[in-house]
Amino acid sequence: MVAAFAWIGVRLLTDSNAAIVPGGAVQLYVSPANSSVTQNQQFSVTVRVNTNGQTINALGASIAYPASQLEFVSTTSPCPDPPFGITAENSPTAGTPTPGAIKIACGSIAGATGDFAVATLTFKALANSGTATVSFTSASEALLKLDNTNQLGATVSGTVQIQAPAPTISTIAPANGSTLGGTTVTITGTNFVGTPTVKFGTTNATSVTLVSPTSITAVAPAGTPGAVAVTVTVGGQTITKSNSFTYTDTTAPSKPGTPTVSSNEANKVSLTWTASTDAGGSGLAGYRIYRNGTQLNTSLAVNNSYTDTAAQPNSTYSYTVAAVDGAGNVGSQSTAVSVTTRYRGDIDGNGSVNLTDLSKLLSNWNKTGALSSDLDGNNVVNLVDLSILLSNWGKS
Repeated sequence: MVAAFAWIGVRLLTDSNAAIVPGGAVQLYVSPANSSVTQNQQFSVTVRVNTNGQTINALGASIAYPASQLEFVSTTSPCPDPPFGITAENSPTAGTPTPGAIKIACGSIAGATGDFAVATLTFKALANSGTATVSFTSASEALLKLDNTNQLGATVSGTVQIQAPAPTISTIAPANGSTLGGTTVTITGTNFVGTPTVKFGTTNATSVTLVSPTSITAVAPAGTPGAVAVTVTVGGQTITKSNSFTYTDTTAPSKPGTPTVSSNEANKVSLTWTASTDAGGSGLAGYRIYRNGTQLNTSLAVNNSYTDTAAQPNSTYSYTVAAVDGAGNVGSQSTAVSVTTRYRGDIDGNGSVNLTDLSKLLSNWNKTGALSSDLDGNNVVNLVDLSILLSNWGKS
């Protein structure tokens, strides 16, 4: 083969050849210039030449690649005919590769002009992620047909981004946790490597630990009640499992303030209190009112006030209040307030039924409306109210 190359007036290339001549017109390049592959995946790139109007009759492409990241598989279609037709060197051959180096030498009796493929190189991406570069060494040459001078100028490398295989998610356990965060979740799947990141919805986990290629533990951040997606990112590859973790409000509202008596009458007691707060995310739903330990209201009081209309005259009661949130969590009961209701007829609330109360009742005689002198609650002060007052006359 060497003799054949000498006969057509070209010379073989070795590592001792001169460096690339700056400013030469001919270009060697790798196509595509940028590509992305997954570990253990095979891929191909093409070595091409652009003579930029020059006529060459010999081309030597000395190619380097990182053997720690790429494994050579094969060379196909080296030195096509046309424009070359003569393959002087094609290494490494399948089965006996020289790690990190490939040489292709092509010849043409008629000469070659234009932009065309020199060879297709197939590699296998290894498990070492990152950017691998397929480049040309200084032993590369492009020789003019006219005088065998080297006219190789620019060379353009090809870069290959090697990514870890896309992760998968099979299970997430537990599948629910507190809206306050802090739940440690185990994610099982495949292809977990390096330093993974985990999101619950759109928020990063507070900590992530790679346990094995099939297991990750992550601590859920705080969230709002409801289901969110869990997303795992490994080496630039992302997998999302929709609605796979549910935030649950398990936090009871705070203890309300001690109730105060805003109105005390014979048959009703009105209370107010400082509102509770809810940190669990579901919001306050209302309040339960307790009298002597028994809940009074079947429907929650939505405001921080309540009137007990079933009270009895001259009775002592203990009232407490507890808040309930939207998830049904019941908070602690407030400190109790003790109330003794009035006698019926104690209009001025001084603890006894006497002449002052009679005077107030008579001053409102036949008046209508919500008056303290309306002892029977029929919205008019009349003889019935007078009878009630007189039946309790002198009580204290």
